[in-house]
Amino acid sequence: MGMQSFTFCIDDDRYAVPVRLAVSLPNGVAVRKHAQSMLDQNQHHRAIEVFVAATSLFKVGGRAENEPQA
Repeated sequence: MGMQSFTFCIDDDRYAVPVRLAVSLPNGVAVRKHAQSMLDQNQHHRAIEVFVAATSLFKVGGRAENEPQA
């Protein structure tokens, strides 16, 4: 099985703009696990949105899209 390229856009409280990280993993399950692990292991990561090409696949952490703003 080949590797696929994904882009992680990391919302990090230390920076004003998201940090972009290129990641190669075998499948979507591995990508979701890796994103969740990165979020869990770094207290500065507030959310991670995962893209393939220019398409957003999913987001972990952060406020849900349909959650009302305060």
